[in-house]
Amino acid sequence: MTHLNRRLSLGGLFAIMLVFLASCGDMEPEDPKLTGEWVGQLTAMGNSVTYTFNLSEKDDGTVTGTVTYEIAEIRASGTAMGTHIYPDVELRLQTSLSGRPPGVGSSYKAKLTTKDKMDGTFQTDDGSIEGPLSVERSSG
Repeated sequence: MTHLNRRLSLGGLFAIMLVFLASCGDMEPEDPKLTGEWVGQLTAMGNSVTYTFNLSEKDDGTVTGTVTYEIAEIRASGTAMGTHIYPDVELRLQTSLSGRPPGVGSSYKAKLTTKDKMDGTFQTDDGSIEGPLSVERSSG
């Protein structure tokens, strides 16, 4: 191989490497963490219910945090705990109205569809409320 051909081959290889490295900067993490605030709405019995999750995820996929929901003038809050094994998310929720004993427990099973969005199903343990709930990261 002549000196000129070798320079062209190395130059082409270098250009390909630059294109590859530049494209890597736009990639999302393989396993994004759930840490942050997530907000979404569910329609239940003709009413819009706003859910807010404040979550923290450990390296082992354990998720803990708080959940609040608002429906009309009613606001309840409680705990959220569960697991995240990418892309699957399972949360157990326990909420209560201010000053009252814990209410009905519930669950949220979802898939992380992007690093900032979960699509899943919310369901109370007694089956009185069930429906799709998508939440999006608002901070974190």
